[in-house]
Amino acid sequence: ALVRDHYAILREAIFALAQMENELISPEQRSRVLEVIDEVMLNEPGYWKKYYRPTWSQAMVDIHFSLSDRIRYYWPHPRIRQSVEKLIANLNNVTLPLGLISQFMPVQFERLSEGVLTPTPHNLIIDKIQDVLRAYRFGCTPDVA
Repeated sequence: ALVRDHYAILREAIFALAQMENELISPEQRSRVLEVIDEVMLNEPGYWKKYYRPTWSQAMVDIHFSLSDRIRYYWPHPRIRQSVEKLIANLNNVTLPLGLISQFMPVQFERLSEGVLTPTPHNLIIDKIQDVLRAYRFGCTPDVA
């Protein structure tokens, strides 16, 4: 459902959670979500190849950080979906230190500090996506004069 409904900033949330996972989970138990994304996208370049720079190192930067976010087409891929599920499961089984959340998701840390968010991977992902939606809501509200 996250992929179907709210891919807008899903990449940033998953990348941040993957960094937290690297700090908290032993290497043999990690989801390897970022590696899996790279493998799938490099093996199946149809959704990004003609949009990104041709040099391999430049293409990797584009794959990871382009604002056009071609990763969005790959979220439903079974290998990526499975690794995202493992990432979330791994982080559900540990306490996420506030300092780690502050480091990789500072806006969500502020919302945790305000008591409006609880520190679960799912909640952090949804709130990160809602950051984008909050920014756009002003363009959707009619002017009241």
